[in-house]
Amino acid sequence: VTACAKGQLWQRALQQLGDMSRDRLHHDVIVCGAALSACERAGKCDQALKLMRAMRLGEVRTNVIVYSTTISACMKGKQWRMAVQLLAEMQQLHLEPDLITYNSTISACEKGQRWAKAVHLLAEMKHLDLQPDVISYNALMSACEKGQQWSLALQVFETMQRDGCKPDVVTYSALTSACGNGHQWDMALQLLTQMQQEGVQPNTVTFNAATSACEKGNRWTHA
Repeated sequence: VTACAKGQLWQRALQQLGDMSRDRLHHDVIVCGAALSACERAGKCDQALKLMRAMRLGEVRTNVIVYSTTISACMKGKQWRMAVQLLAEMQQLHLEPDLITYNSTISACEKGQRWAKAVHLLAEMKHLDLQPDVISYNALMSACEKGQQWSLALQVFETMQRDGCKPDVVTYSALTSACGNGHQWDMALQLLTQMQQEGVQPNTVTFNAATSACEKGNRWTHA
């Protein structure tokens, strides 16, 4: 089952798990977790949720890794409500979410265009003394960008820097796009200059975001 998980052969992993059940072979959280990981890597949210429910019915003990993997599958399947629900459920079971758990849930909210919930989750992380990393902040800024919240995205960026978390090209690309959506073309160009001064190399996404910002601001010469 573990080999299938590494090879992203989710159907084969579930088949082997079913064979073990028919043969009345014991399967624990490690075996089930491997099958769950195969579903997550393949982005099979529904199958991951079914497997997790089967684990509960079969009295296979779940843990933080199981929940984090399922939440990640929900994120890939764009099921933000279920991701948030699973996070709440694990807390009710007195399982402590870790950085990976929160990052996956924030990313799920980003894909679901729920920027307010993403903001709440980052604040909740800090309340639990979990330090957000670049993935946390990038997901939140991307959520702000999709939610047309350019001013909030800049506030998140400032908080990120105050917390000593170094921005990367994904950070600047999301922020530049957010400024473009807010018709803040001058800020978008300023960010493009700033990132290069800090040794972060822009990529195609960054340049496209800056160009789009100039177009939206009718600044064709700058584009």
